[in-house]
Amino acid sequence: DTDGDGLTDGEEVHTYQTDPTKADTDGDGLTDREEIFTYKSNPLNKDADGDGLTDGDEILKYGTNMLKADTDGDGLSDGEEVLTYHSNPNKVDTDGDGLTDFEEVNKYRTDPTKADTDGDGLTDKDEIEKYHTNPLFADTDEGGMDDGKEVELGLNPLNPKDDIPTISFDKAIIFPRVQFATASANLLPDAKKMLDKVVATLLLNPNVQVAIYGHADRRGTASFNLKLSKSRAESVKAYLAQKGVKANRIITKGFGYTRPVADNATPEGMARNRRIEFIRIK
Repeated sequence: DTDGDGLTDGEEVHTYQTDPTKADTDGDGLTDREEIFTYKSNPLNKDADGDGLTDGDEILKYGTNMLKADTDGDGLSDGEEVLTYHSNPNKVDTDGDGLTDFEEVNKYRTDPTKADTDGDGLTDKDEIEKYHTNPLFADTDEGGMDDGKEVELGLNPLNPKDDIPTISFDKAIIFPRVQFATASANLLPDAKKMLDKVVATLLLNPNVQVAIYGHADRRGTASFNLKLSKSRAESVKAYLAQKGVKANRIITKGFGYTRPVADNATPEGMARNRRIEFIRIK
């Protein structure tokens, strides 16, 4: 056994046609004897299954079957998975999103190593099979809001008209004329539409905390207006919480008519003073 591979020189020459002076005739990283007796492969062919990976790499590096071009049976060869798509040749669904690696690569053009190719918060499978959105584009309807956030808010990710614009909390935000039922803290429909912008912004920025300040005009007693402005601020907080904003991110306070921004002697001034303010506190 000149090369010390475990085969006699006679066996190498007459039976297997291997080189008795080289322990690894085909140079694939496995000895001739290992190929013949352990792995049942061809010691003269360094890539027995023709998948683009050497037999040695399949056994020693990737743990794949060197006699099967597609070890996991997902439709992609082991060589394609390892060298081209960087997916796992031993797993049919590398990223666990419910789509096979083959489907992702050849049918949907998604990334088989990322469960959420476009990063919108929805898995590729959910986008394709459940919501019928584009798994390659975060905002399928191009309405200004990512598909995942639309689904979270109960909106239609295929309809741009229902996308809610967000707002900036870089400075105090004043909502004059936030409408409540007369002398009560019950929000009217138009007020809710305005507040939905706040909801969208807070849901998109989960670390932001805000204070909601309620203000009133001069009509009525000081105690009544103080109580009413506080109740209205609480009503706004309750609406935000109902829409998914955690209540511990919001504090409220009512100021009655103690902080006017306009003259209470005119109808226009009183209208400006009846307001809700949002102040970012964190």
